[in-house]
Amino acid sequence: MNGTMCGLESCDQPILARGLCSKHYMRQYRHGDATVTKHNYRMPHCCRYCGTTEPENFYAERKGICKTCKKMRTIQGSDKSPST
Repeated sequence: MNGTMCGLESCDQPILARGLCSKHYMRQYRHGDATVTKHNYRMPHCCRYCGTTEPENFYAERKGICKTCKKMRTIQGSDKSPST
């Protein structure tokens, strides 16, 4: 590690503060860990119809509905929000 480069081994950016580059310093500041990576916060945690929580079953552009429920609702002709 060079004295003017970021403290993480895989990063070669110049130091901003506390031995880290700007990206890693902000990650440390926000999350308490400089190695935290970006999460996909737009993905739903569970399907609003069936409650599945498996992330591979979700469409990125459809918030809150899994692939299975989307197919079923399309087949049934109802692609609207559930009435509560």
